[in-house]
Amino acid sequence: MALLGPWLAEAQEAQLAVYPSKLGLAVGGALNDAALVVRSERPTALRDRVRAQLEAMQGERNGVRRTLKWESDRQVKESGTADAFELEQVVLPGQPESPSLVMGLLSSAMLGARGLHGFLRPLDERSLLVATFSQRPDVWRRAQAAATEEGGALGATPALMAMRRLALADPDVEIAIGLTQLFKLAQQVAKLVPGGAGAIPALDAGTEPIYAAVEVDQFRVEASWIVPAAVVGLVIDQAKRMQMGR
Repeated sequence: MALLGPWLAEAQEAQLAVYPSKLGLAVGGALNDAALVVRSERPTALRDRVRAQLEAMQGERNGVRRTLKWESDRQVKESGTADAFELEQVVLPGQPESPSLVMGLLSSAMLGARGLHGFLRPLDERSLLVATFSQRPDVWRRAQAAATEEGGALGATPALMAMRRLALADPDVEIAIGLTQLFKLAQQVAKLVPGGAGAIPALDAGTEPIYAAVEVDQFRVEASWIVPAAVVGLVIDQAKRMQMGR
């Protein structure tokens, strides 16, 4: 993905939060409600490198024509300004299927029918670059709030702060998977299938996320996982129901 290019290695810190929804998956892809926050000493320079990378992706390649649309300082409704970008993709007629076209289908599932598009804004005073993968004002508003003191850091919830004390001391990568929203989404999708209602169990709204920490040191990789008791209990109960149903 263009926004997660080689320039990301120069960042001091990066946080990505994804909140999939039924509408998002149907219209805008899994990243329709997502925020990427990158900490860097030169956020404006990072923004410029992102634009240059997107511009380099233009042209005809593997049966697909790509064109970049970029609008600097667009006024976003009740959300300030942002640089709006969209990498339009058109499959050329008469082209045979290729691995790139198959990857395009996967990209559509993540980014929606419009492909790679969203908002970008460097916050020089905070040494941050904020990005979204949609051009929805509400998503952009929440992304900025998450990146600033108004909403706190993406990973500053009490549950995650407590889990960090039990995991690796200095991880290179942290992953937190909140299952409540995913279970709600799975329940909504299951209801669309005949007989699927009730197939997905309910999960309490206050259930802690699954947490993983990964540390990479040359040729050694160390990882730790923390799975909340509520999730473990749910898996055991579901396994018992399946066993009894046989």
